[in-house]
Amino acid sequence: MKRARSHFLALSLFILILTRGIPVLGQATGSSSAKRLPAPRWIDFYQERITITCQEREVEIEGIYYFRNLTGGTIIMTIQYPFPVDAHHPFPHEIEVDNYSFRKDSSSIYLDMSMNPREEKSIRIRYRQLHDNKSAKYILSSTQHWDYPIQQADFAVSVPQAWKTGISLEPGRKDVKEGRVIYYISRRNFSPKEDLLITWQ
Repeated sequence: MKRARSHFLALSLFILILTRGIPVLGQATGSSSAKRLPAPRWIDFYQERITITCQEREVEIEGIYYFRNLTGGTIIMTIQYPFPVDAHHPFPHEIEVDNYSFRKDSSSIYLDMSMNPREEKSIRIRYRQLHDNKSAKYILSSTQHWDYPIQQADFAVSVPQAWKTGISLEPGRKDVKEGRVIYYISRRNFSPKEDLLITWQ
């Protein structure tokens, strides 16, 4: 009992969370022997704002992701951010992450974020990716690993006005500006099972 109490105290003072996915798939550990616990107990990934700009040969995606530390302890979180890499979509040739350095492998980047007790933080990630089959994809399905929905998700998809465009999520409205159409998509309590796919002719 005494050992269990001291372990709980240590865990409440310092929590190490290892996450996988976009922007976070949760696997939490307090020590090497700790059991897997759902991320919502400690971290709230509650909002994302995504801008997708499609061009003839490449797509630019900018995302702002919002997190909240639900605990009274410090959290260090490793975020894996995957890209939709396949035969038609190579690894992004340009990646920016505001205020964070990152590591990468063949299909993802990784960055470490520290959060103080009850702190809220946002991360901005932008990348550009080539394509050769008139399509673009933004990974959404990995948010299923949070085991709860995102409170607010907002997307703006910009394409040339001359294109015949298909979007896998139904837009709520659209605007036409300077020869481009911008489709706006908003979802509350969003728990997508499929990725966002954009196609055009």
